[in-house]
Amino acid sequence: MKYVDRDGRKEENEGDESEYVKVYYLYDEDGANGAGHIALLLEKEDGTGEIYSYSTSWEGLDAVKNGLGFDNNKGGMEQIVLDRFEYGQGTSVYNVETFLKSEVKMKIGTNETSRYFEGQIYRWITDEQGEELNECLLNYDPIYNLYNNNCGQIAWQALKQAGIKFLDIEETIPKDAYRLAEEFAMEDKNWIAEDEKE
Repeated sequence: MKYVDRDGRKEENEGDESEYVKVYYLYDEDGANGAGHIALLLEKEDGTGEIYSYSTSWEGLDAVKNGLGFDNNKGGMEQIVLDRFEYGQGTSVYNVETFLKSEVKMKIGTNETSRYFEGQIYRWITDEQGEELNECLLNYDPIYNLYNNNCGQIAWQALKQAGIKFLDIEETIPKDAYRLAEEFAMEDKNWIAEDEKE
């Protein structure tokens, strides 16, 4: 599992003063062997961003036993920086906008298959909420469980701790969580669903 120092490769002072402005709730329908995958993307005012993807290695993991709590596996958070010095090096993806438009398949360290996030909803946030999300997402429960401690629940817990109104999906697998999140976004006008974007 790798942890990225989000300022480690930046030129001096670049991005340091840029504040968080949006949080994206991303969905990959092919993740977790068909159960889906949720990640959070934090965007800054300069257009750069960070994806937080909590997952586990599925090699040798019995999904049924894992769901029942008998075959728990170590989970990990991958932090992927979307700027021209990190993820975008050598590609056309160098900020949040180009990432969301590119339909790029990104490699996640905890899963050998590349993934693309088909679904997304987002909302505006304050810089303080972004910092709180960042802190919450890097202090996660390391024991992965498909039903009780999965990617969607880690994302939900972070949103809750940052004081961002979201639906209660504490015990829901990712594919169902995203469907509920889309329905929630239709009712709560702070969240904007993908098909509502201009």
